Amino acid sequence: DSMLLDSEGKAREICAGGKTHPEVYQTSIPTSAIRAGKLDCVHYMNIRDWGGPHGRWLTNFSSLYTSKDGGSTWERCHEVTFSPDSHFSQVAYAKRNGWVYMIGTQSGRGDAAYLARFREKNILDMKSYEFWNGERKEWVRGKEEAATPILRGPVGEASLLWHKKFKRWILTYNYDPNYDKTPITKKSCILYCTAEDITEWGSPKVLYPTHYCAYLHPLKDNEDKIWFISSKWGPYNTFLMSADLHLE
Repeated sequence: DSMLLDSEGKAREICAGGKTHPEVYQTSIPTSAIRAGKLDCVHYMNIRDWGGPHGRWLTNFSSLYTSKDGGSTWERCHEVTFSPDSHFSQVAYAKRNGWVYMIGTQSGRGDAAYLARFREKNILDMKSYEFWNGERKEWVRGKEEAATPILRGPVGEASLLWHKKFKRWILTYNYDPNYDKTPITKKSCILYCTAEDITEWGSPKVLYPTHYCAYLHPLKDNEDKIWFISSKWGPYNTFLMSADLHLE
């Protein structure tokens, strides 16, 4: 029912956008947001070129903006910065039992998915981040390079939810067969998969064709369905949708 305004009464930027340094980068794009402890946090990627190979968008870095006052003011948190080639350039956040889980990919829509976690209170302390290594079957603290894929690519713009009714994790993501050597489908679509253990995911299934970027409603977690906002290229607009799920 309200928004942050600038001196002209228009919606105010809270994250430095393309107008700030057009010679250095084209835009900054939020990839996920979460309230951790008393902080509101937005993970974003700083895009310098859309034309990378294999579905990549090229970044200068990815980082966080945080607010301590309920969203009135925001500041860049330099202490949380991911490199241009990080597998956590784009992320999906979700909370459970005091942990924040973070599923990430390189920027774009061609990478595999990787997994990290940290205590809610430690979101600004990258040294406390733990990364899942599937080969060793263990969490490795403070070493992003130890992370191994939890889901084969291509995974784009993922969204993560712990569903209380189904008692399992649900992941939705954009799928582009152009970046898959053994395509699941012939056309781009939204896929989803589920897991009782967040380190072990089932086979992906088609959630909805023709649309992309299904972002799960985090408060709709106790029904026999999921709710999500998705996009469609034709009208270039977003839609609120729901899907009945019948999970064993």
